[in-house]
Amino acid sequence: MNNELLTQISEKIKNLTSFLKSQTNDSINNRLPTDEEEIDSQIKKSILEENGVDRVRDLFTVNDQGEYHEFLNENLQILTSVSVSGFILGSILEMNESSEKFKRNSQVTVYSDKKAASRAFIDYVYLQTIKGGTKVSLKFGLFSGIILGSSMLIQSYRNKTTPFDYSIGGAISGGIFRLHHGLLNFMIGTAVGGIFGTMFGLVRYAQMKMMNMTYEDRRYNEIREQIIRAKNLKLFSHENKEENDI
Repeated sequence: MNNELLTQISEKIKNLTSFLKSQTNDSINNRLPTDEEEIDSQIKKSILEENGVDRVRDLFTVNDQGEYHEFLNENLQILTSVSVSGFILGSILEMNESSEKFKRNSQVTVYSDKKAASRAFIDYVYLQTIKGGTKVSLKFGLFSGIILGSSMLIQSYRNKTTPFDYSIGGAISGGIFRLHHGLLNFMIGTAVGGIFGTMFGLVRYAQMKMMNMTYEDRRYNEIREQIIRAKNLKLFSHENKEENDI
């Protein structure tokens, strides 16, 4: 009698457990999507509907705060840093060289006194230093600008960041800088520039990947902010309307 009772109780517990498990699975499968899932779905839909030209145009469009796209600003900051570094390097190199040039050129020049000679030396070195720094700065800026600019356009158009986005700009820059030396030098410059661009791209890509700052990450977060802002604005308007009705 007791064994039969225990058997019945055990079967009822098993049936109840199976029923609860099935109900749990059904609730999981049939549950409504959360806000995060809904937002993620809207983001993916928005990305599929937009095209590369729109993303490129957004880079150069001023937002409501009067600012350009953060990706453009970041690349401009890198370009500025490279140009300033080039100016400093060029100034240092030209300063040493201009001192020797002045000494060679002033051997046949007669000055009224030592003060006039010192003044002429300072003016010459200062002017040549500025010229040399500016020249190197322009070269660095042009070379880096082509790499950064072309990679930025490629990434925004494809909505994807890869290290090889910088290879194309490096090859173009290297070819341009060696173009006036003939076809062979142009090909060598293109190859060397492509290698340099790839090396820079590997470092840059690793940096952006570690910080979750690739273009696709930025675009995802940008659309996410727009959707959340629109939801909050809609909610705020709805609450104000309810308050007015009351």
